[in-house]
Amino acid sequence: RALLTVGGLTLGLTLLTLAYPLLWPVPIQAEAWQVPPATDLPPNDGFADFHRVELPSGHGPEDIDVDAQGRVYAGLDDGRILRWDGEQVETFADTGGRPLGLHWDAAGNLLVADAWKGLLSIAPDGTITTLLTQVEGQELIFTDDLDVAPDGTIYFTDASVQFRQPDWKLDIIQNRPNGRFLAYD
Repeated sequence: RALLTVGGLTLGLTLLTLAYPLLWPVPIQAEAWQVPPATDLPPNDGFADFHRVELPSGHGPEDIDVDAQGRVYAGLDDGRILRWDGEQVETFADTGGRPLGLHWDAAGNLLVADAWKGLLSIAPDGTITTLLTQVEGQELIFTDDLDVAPDGTIYFTDASVQFRQPDWKLDIIQNRPNGRFLAYD
């Protein structure tokens, strides 16, 4: 009789363990993706003589841009935007967020798509101005990249209206159109 009770308990625990992944709610609703057929591309020799630049600290530049004086800027995962002037590196600004996309405007301000802070403008002296944190009452969840048109319009992406930057993998797994392409004038 004791053996039967232990066997029943083991069977019950096994069924609960198997049912758990099927019944527990998850934050995604995945959709199937069909891989497009491969295309033949010519060889790319564009990076044959590139120069690797080591970061003094920090991780994860997603974008870089170069100012009119030839200095290189890159945003890091801790919110800092570094500036390279030759071999000299300094912190140009710290958004306190996650700067991803970088682009200069005609007035010499560095525009930043910050995953946590929204659309920012940084003056040459490092002063940060928030341009936008929401659109039509909906918060920017994952501001990702940007570009500036000749007329000054800033085109940028909110990569997901559902998942923040640390959860980007969930957005990929879900495979749904959660992003937005926006313009700021």
